[in-house]
Amino acid sequence: MKKIQILFDRSKCMKCNSCLSACTVEHSASKSIFAAILEKPAPFPRLKLERIHGNHFEIIKCDHCDDGYCIASCPSDAIYRDEYGYVQINTSKCNGCGLCSRMCKKIIIINSAAYKCDGCLDKLKNGSHPACVNACHTRALYI
Repeated sequence: MKKIQILFDRSKCMKCNSCLSACTVEHSASKSIFAAILEKPAPFPRLKLERIHGNHFEIIKCDHCDDGYCIASCPSDAIYRDEYGYVQINTSKCNGCGLCSRMCKKIIIINSAAYKCDGCLDKLKNGSHPACVNACHTRALYI
């Protein structure tokens, strides 16, 4: 499987939040938007939209960069590069110290564990695109 890069055209983003909803559902236990609302703990997206100026937004998601400063900063070795080249987090090994999130603003700490975009690896292995790309109606997110 070839590593893909999710690209973002901010001129097309309307901040409809479809990407955030799709990411949340993809990372829910039920994989259903209706059931996910009731899940405990509540699922959450692995990316963010931030206003940069006016009505322009920037997507904040892991780029699975080659440098991987987050990997080097993790004292519990919870962050690693998988066999496909994607940076992943083993949340069961994460001690929640937050050093990685200080190295990279694309990592979030929730409930004492680090989370970030995992590239929807299961979808990629099955020949599909990540949930956020599939959900983007304006094609602001694309491969």
